[in-house]
Amino acid sequence: MRRAMMLLELLLYAPIVVAAQQAERIKVERAADLPRHSYPVSTTVTEMFEDDKQFATLAQHVAADLRGNLSRYEIRNHATLASYYTTLSDLALERADYKIALAYQDSVRAVEDKPGLRLSAGILERVRAAAARGAGEPLDAARFREAFRAELAALPYPGGEVALLAMKHRFAVRRPLAQVQRIEPGPGSGSLNLAQAQRLITMRVVRDCILPMHDVLLAEIDSMTASHDFANIWPAREVSLEGRTDLTPVLMAIWDSGVDVNVYPGRFYTNPGEIADNGKDDDGNGYVDDVHGIAYDIDKGRVTGLMLPDSMKGKTRGYGHGTFVAGLAVRGNPAARILVTRRSESMGGHEQDAAQPPPTLKRARNFAQELRESVEYFRQHGVRVVNMSWGFNPNGYEADLAAHNIGTPEEQRRLARQIFDTAATALRDAIRAAPDILFIAAAANDDADVGFNEEVPSSFDLPNLIVAGAADALGGETFFTNYGKVDVFAEGFEVPSKAPGGSPILFTGTSAAAPLVTNLAAKLLAVKPTLRVAELRRAIVESADEKAVGPGRTIRLLNPRSAVSRVSAPSP
Repeated sequence: MRRAMMLLELLLYAPIVVAAQQAERIKVERAADLPRHSYPVSTTVTEMFEDDKQFATLAQHVAADLRGNLSRYEIRNHATLASYYTTLSDLALERADYKIALAYQDSVRAVEDKPGLRLSAGILERVRAAAARGAGEPLDAARFREAFRAELAALPYPGGEVALLAMKHRFAVRRPLAQVQRIEPGPGSGSLNLAQAQRLITMRVVRDCILPMHDVLLAEIDSMTASHDFANIWPAREVSLEGRTDLTPVLMAIWDSGVDVNVYPGRFYTNPGEIADNGKDDDGNGYVDDVHGIAYDIDKGRVTGLMLPDSMKGKTRGYGHGTFVAGLAVRGNPAARILVTRRSESMGGHEQDAAQPPPTLKRARNFAQELRESVEYFRQHGVRVVNMSWGFNPNGYEADLAAHNIGTPEEQRRLARQIFDTAATALRDAIRAAPDILFIAAAANDDADVGFNEEVPSSFDLPNLIVAGAADALGGETFFTNYGKVDVFAEGFEVPSKAPGGSPILFTGTSAAAPLVTNLAAKLLAVKPTLRVAELRRAIVESADEKAVGPGRTIRLLNPRSAVSRVSAPSP
């Protein structure tokens, strides 16, 4: 391993180029404008991950590409810069070059916006350096524990708690090989893009640098957590309408992967003109058996069934996603009624899925039609609030095309843009054409600016849309949440909900934050059904508490109790 990794010496020991010192660099305003890189896979990704020689070759090319990008491009996105520096640091950490690893961690800290990620930058690298015995020798476990304990104690409290949460998540991965297997290209592909290669490098660090001390890391974090105030801010903000008799029923749409209706009995919209499970379109509206809602299959055709078929469980990420979401959206609101709208595409399109059909312009046009039809169905049935805990962006479609070995990288870029624009335009127009409905969108979980990533629908600027980011128990931005044009932040880390079948589950992501905003919107409408969309949106956003999260940066934290009090107050 040492000999193979020596190929990186010249690249990683070269001076770190500070972006501001470079002249005449190409400005990058959005993720789609970043340069594309492709890395051949001669065997399999799993073998590349496990074989030192193959991994060293990949690492050499990735390091060169990242350094070249930093030199040639002015990248105006801190998350992208942080990801580049982190990968370069990981490559140095892999070969126990702690000096270079820490230098890159200093660069991460200089550009990182989120306090938890900024405070935790470099801790693992310093601890491993302190516990190192010699080249090729195992770490001194006692010194490692002592050094890590000292690093945790040195964090600034209060405030350092967010770093503990970020590290706990980073160090919790136990099966890196399973993560690697998820990015295996489809048949005949034989290449990785830059994001996939970076993921492979991250998992290599997990295997070699985190797992050997996994139990020590988590035990020390738990010990330090117990000695500090981790009071959850959200229970005091919550409001329940249970027991009230003055509520007006509110119809919400859970536009997602489907919902197990048996988990939430009595909480669903019922179409009086339809007879359940008779295979007929009894009310003549073009949908068969739409008793509690509608469904589309993977080819964007109208089908029946509000849950994905069992055959899709292992193939579609998010099989239970809609059921989790629904539980949060109706919590504490007996007046809420759910209309289910089932999508069958991978939730979000943020990662390749070679098991699904490849993206095509025909499928994009069908998807656009599905989007228009779904919103029209909402309008026809009196839906007041729609939850969208999903999204897509151009890079996601590019990754899918690469996974299916369709075209050259440049052809993939062009086709992905066409596919994306087709779907994005249809969704934007459909939402705009439904001004009496409030749409709630999840910001997505890429630790990126929604505008830079062109995340849809969360990058839309529409008067009937609220974008929800995820906050942790302390009210800070989670390490994964997207940011930028995000209206409010709701709880999004290990939030309790229910899985299909009814078993409890902890749900993490902006997909959890969005339905909590939907929950509040429905409660406000139940209390005051005359609220117009503009008033409803204002009540949610303006009642949220402003919190500073960094130099010159603030976020708004959802405050249901304040919002309900606001709309319940007598008019002046």
